[in-house]
Amino acid sequence: SSEYPSVCSDGLFVHIVWQDNRDGNSEIYYKKSVNGGLNWGSDTRMTFNSSISFHPSVAASNGYVNMVWQDNSTGDYEIYSYYSTNNGQNWSSFQRLSNNTFLSEYPCIGRNANYVYCVWVDNRDGNKEIYCNHSINGGVSWYSESRITNNDGNFQFPSITSSGPNFNVVWH
Repeated sequence: SSEYPSVCSDGLFVHIVWQDNRDGNSEIYYKKSVNGGLNWGSDTRMTFNSSISFHPSVAASNGYVNMVWQDNSTGDYEIYSYYSTNNGQNWSSFQRLSNNTFLSEYPCIGRNANYVYCVWVDNRDGNKEIYCNHSINGGVSWYSESRITNNDGNFQFPSITSSGPNFNVVWH
């Protein structure tokens, strides 16, 4: 099965990530178009582990592409990231964005110029809250995680986008 696609564009470059089970395990795949979606390159497998990798998200700006996903390669679900500085031609090593022994899930990434923000659901506080991490250098390095919501309820399915210099986050 191929599930949970995420798409973004940067000029004529269109980038897609999704969760795919073609190898008998849920992995993250990527592909791109360099001509606005008229033609597509081949599928590229981005994760290689025996754990489950899923719920990817992708964002692009000025030739930089960032993707995030969740997986349980460390024994608990954490949020991971890749970045590319050349429109998805080459990718960095993965980086871990969340770091706790509780469930981190449903990541969503947004970028504007060199500013990159990732939001996700995290239950380290005893209920599901929205957490965020950000980078000011295109995803090369990341700051510490911060909690966005603070309520007794459960927050889920965050989404993020940029509007000029601002980032906007919504959730259920």
